[in-house]
Amino acid sequence: MPKVPPINAIIVEQWFNGLYTAITVLTIWTINRNRDATKANKITWAALVLLMYTSATVHCSMNWNHFANAIAANENPGMGPGFAFSLAHVSAVIEISGSSLLALNIFIADWLFIWRCWMVWQRRWIFVVIPIASTITGIVMAALALHLEDLLLHNTDLSVDVIQTESQKFMSFSNVFFSLSIGTSLTTTLLITLRIALVQRRLRKAGLKITSYSALIEILVESAAMYSVTLLLFVILQSTKNEALFYPQNIHAQVAGLAPTLIILRVAAGLSRPETEYPSRNSVADSSQTKFGPEATRSAIRFGNDSNTESEA
Repeated sequence: MPKVPPINAIIVEQWFNGLYTAITVLTIWTINRNRDATKANKITWAALVLLMYTSATVHCSMNWNHFANAIAANENPGMGPGFAFSLAHVSAVIEISGSSLLALNIFIADWLFIWRCWMVWQRRWIFVVIPIASTITGIVMAALALHLEDLLLHNTDLSVDVIQTESQKFMSFSNVFFSLSIGTSLTTTLLITLRIALVQRRLRKAGLKITSYSALIEILVESAAMYSVTLLLFVILQSTKNEALFYPQNIHAQVAGLAPTLIILRVAAGLSRPETEYPSRNSVADSSQTKFGPEATRSAIRFGNDSNTESEA
């Protein structure tokens, strides 16, 4: 029997979407006001932010529309299939569309984490090979899960045994996809934090006064935590078939876009160092401005007021 999504889970997603809306507006405004970014880079960053926000908002809107239709179908007393029945039986279009949008935001978030890690480690592919392989594998798992979901929703004449078998496969593929995404976000965040710690350690040994990077480490760790915790809870609750799974599922539909958007906002506002503003393989030069794109790859972290030093981190 299909599970009935709690009404509160839908309301909680609406709240997160409202928060996400405010942060998205602020992020777009901040990107537009960044004087160091080229027009092409502004368009690229804004497009990514809006794509993630659109996916999350459509997911939220479809859930709310389903809730409204369930009320409308049972508005008259004694008529309609029942409110719980209407909530539990979601249309195939909403199910497939919602799952696809969630997968899209997870995919974008994973690649943004990988890109950030790649830039921090001076474009050394060895540090992102495993996250990239994990993400590609996750994409395959997500495609297989969506195919099975479509099969189960559009073929009502399947036998009970086939439904159970295919449902188990769907659960396995989707759980692997979500687990790989958790691994990608945590791995890239740990690598970025390690990079910062190694560079700071080397400069301290050189006797230089180092700019505090607590804000950058904080936003990276918090974003990964916010992203990973909701996804981990969803995987656990889905595996145990707990009805509370709708809460982390709906929240993560928003958090998957919100977490990388917060990082982009911090970078655009100059409150943290961007991915590209890290030392070259040969030196650490002073940099006084936050930059986007290729120009920023030629600049470095500003560790002190006037001092430069060699870096081999």
